[in-house]
Amino acid sequence: MNSLESLKLKDSGKDTKYTIDFNCYARKTGWNEQALARQFYKNLLDQLKDEITCIGKPTALKILQDLVATLDQRYWERQSEINRDKKASTSSSNSTPANKSTASDNRSGNQQSGGSKQDN
Repeated sequence: MNSLESLKLKDSGKDTKYTIDFNCYARKTGWNEQALARQFYKNLLDQLKDEITCIGKPTALKILQDLVATLDQRYWERQSEINRDKKASTSSSNSTPANKSTASDNRSGNQQSGGSKQDN
């Protein structure tokens, strides 16, 4: 029982490991489904609890676990989108100044070579 109560979903973790570990410990407790659902919910991350609050908290453990799996998957998909967007904006902002400096370098190079031709 103590292992089940101390089990927590970590910030960087994904729901799948937490659910598998929870279910392994849950079999050994003898708790009823309602008590297990309460314990499962208790150790979720606040961000998941906030999402569940908007939807409504299921009382059945399996339904709660399925809902958490869906919400967790959406969260990680969104994190991937954010990272992809950051990389895209970083690479486009990095290439723009480089192109500008290359163009200005070419212009100054042309002026220098043009100036040296006039001197000759």
